[in-house]
Amino acid sequence: MDRETQGKPVERPYAAEVRALLKDGPRRGESIEVEPVEGRPPSTIDLPDGQGGSLRYCLSEWSQEGMTADYTFLYAV
Repeated sequence: MDRETQGKPVERPYAAEVRALLKDGPRRGESIEVEPVEGRPPSTIDLPDGQGGSLRYCLSEWSQEGMTADYTFLYAV
């Protein structure tokens, strides 16, 4: 969803969200939506581990096409 400013939608030059596909690690098989950074998937994402900590994932390949990106598990934060 676009954010609104004084009741008017804010136009974004890039897609509003990217789908991150988690390929391994504790959350393997999940798919989540993340905010793009300058039109690209973020290089890393931190996700809750369900126990008060976080899990860090990174792009599995620098070259990604479309609005989905594969992420691989790095470590618990």
